[in-house]
Amino acid sequence: MIKAPYIPNALYDSIFKKIVLDVKRVLYDKEDDFVLMCVGSPGTGKSMLGLHGMDIYLGQEASVSYVGLNREDFARALKAATSKVFPRFCMNDEANISKRDALSQYNKHLIDLYYSIRGLQIFHWWCNPSLDMIDKALVKERIKGLILCSTKSIDKPRLYFYFRQRELLQILEKYNNLDLGLLNRVAGKYAYYRGWFRDYTGHLRSAYRDKKLNRMVEKVDQFAETYGIKGDRLTMEEISKITGISYRVLKAYKAELIANKKIVLDKDYIVTPTGRVFFEPSICPVFEGMAVERRNRRMAALMEYEKKKKK
Repeated sequence: MIKAPYIPNALYDSIFKKIVLDVKRVLYDKEDDFVLMCVGSPGTGKSMLGLHGMDIYLGQEASVSYVGLNREDFARALKAATSKVFPRFCMNDEANISKRDALSQYNKHLIDLYYSIRGLQIFHWWCNPSLDMIDKALVKERIKGLILCSTKSIDKPRLYFYFRQRELLQILEKYNNLDLGLLNRVAGKYAYYRGWFRDYTGHLRSAYRDKKLNRMVEKVDQFAETYGIKGDRLTMEEISKITGISYRVLKAYKAELIANKKIVLDKDYIVTPTGRVFFEPSICPVFEGMAVERRNRRMAALMEYEKKKKK
């Protein structure tokens, strides 16, 4: 195993930069994609190393718009990466594919996606805490390399191990799995080289932290909506089912009630940070009253019209 020399004050070892630039060179001359897995326990710096990699690969074109923090965000990031001209880089952050949720539809689609993407010249940086779902076929077909982040040092450089495809296949052949614990045990024997890196402090740092913070706020908000904020309050869809009034008509009624100050924020309804609206159950009779009033008004107008016709 090669051990990258330590360079004081450097952000990462020189071999890491060479590998990233080699990927760029290979993809420039070849219509293919490069899928690199980056694994390790939480806090070992998978995302930080990924940002270093993107910075090297894209330079000033590097952007957090090419980083996906959940399934919707990743779909947008992949689309953004595909839409730009070469070089293309996309980081699937916090994928968390494991046997525990192996049968979920999204996981099946994600693995199928990596099987299917060929010829787009994208460098895929795939962060995943576990390798339980990675079988020999996927390694042989699509995984070109793997980085195992192994330490959680904050004040010192963090260590990682780089495995090429051939070393991964050797491990699978002998042990029949790529379990995280196993990789840590056999890294000294099978890894191509051991490198090191410091936390990313470049121009993406602030935007990435904001994106990560927004994602955490969304998570808290979603949890609160489900288990705390909602309580007995009703969504527009639920009110539609209860009253029999269409969703479109309810939206018009809501806008009118708010404009005329007939319903008050935080008393009759609340709006969550993500824009979801929840109503107190007492709003149902108000909507029903509006519907009856509109119906009576239409009937009165129709009767007046019929009278005028008879004259």
